[in-house]
Amino acid sequence: IQSNRGRIVTAASGGYGDWASGVLDHLQADIDVTVSIRSTTVTECFPGIIFRDNFLGDRYLLRFEPHNAVVALYRVDAYSGTWLAGSASGYAPAANDIHHVRIYAYGSTIKAKWWADGDSEPSTWQIEVTDGAHSNTGFVLTLNGGNAAVSTSVEWDDLTIAASASGTDAP
Repeated sequence: IQSNRGRIVTAASGGYGDWASGVLDHLQADIDVTVSIRSTTVTECFPGIIFRDNFLGDRYLLRFEPHNAVVALYRVDAYSGTWLAGSASGYAPAANDIHHVRIYAYGSTIKAKWWADGDSEPSTWQIEVTDGAHSNTGFVLTLNGGNAAVSTSVEWDDLTIAASASGTDAP
């Protein structure tokens, strides 16, 4: 914790080998999560939110790619990722910009949206998929470094994890 924010920093070894994470103990598979994210660099910086993780290679990953202005949702089975959905809508940060993120998962419904600090939460979801492959309870905030041998960092703040109310009245 630094300046009242969780900070994750990767080393500068390059080759996409740098990985850092913060694991949270959570007991719900059906979740409504909000968090703010600030990437101090946008080149070769890949923050992500892992949820429904069994810690044995199966999970969902919402991955942010600031240098491409893309957010993508992956299902990971036995450590092999499958792209489920992605969007560039509303995500084109410069270094130190803050974005808010919301993930809603209930049963086989998975939704995600994000918005710049100072903007209102969008009324629609940028990502909506139906996929019930994983119902585990693990939750992890992550950061992958890129190919370049530079250190990257991301700050997480305002984290709220709540149990989802229902699958039909998602906020």
